[in-house]
Amino acid sequence: MFFIQAFSFFFGNGSGNYISRQLGTQNTKDAEVMASTGLFYTLVFSLIVMLLGWFFLEPISILLGSTPTILPYTRQYLGISLLGTPFIMGTFCINNQMRFHDSIITF
Repeated sequence: MFFIQAFSFFFGNGSGNYISRQLGTQNTKDAEVMASTGLFYTLVFSLIVMLLGWFFLEPISILLGSTPTILPYTRQYLGISLLGTPFIMGTFCINNQMRFHDSIITF
């Protein structure tokens, strides 16, 4: 989860920073393009993480400290958790983009 959250913030903060600067200069077209691009790359990366996680499910479980007794449960839990990776990463990315968007307040 730490890995997923860190990369979500990477894409969200990076694109959000650019979006904020473009909105500050009233350049909404570039801000819209960056919002879409940031989310797209987040979703592509999340699908790669999900597929690699499924492919290396057992080694990851053992690396995280799973014993042979709980390995079947760990694999099942991690497999289900990986299904939500695109949704979690997309949500975190959009959340950070919106935080940067809200920092632009015009009076």
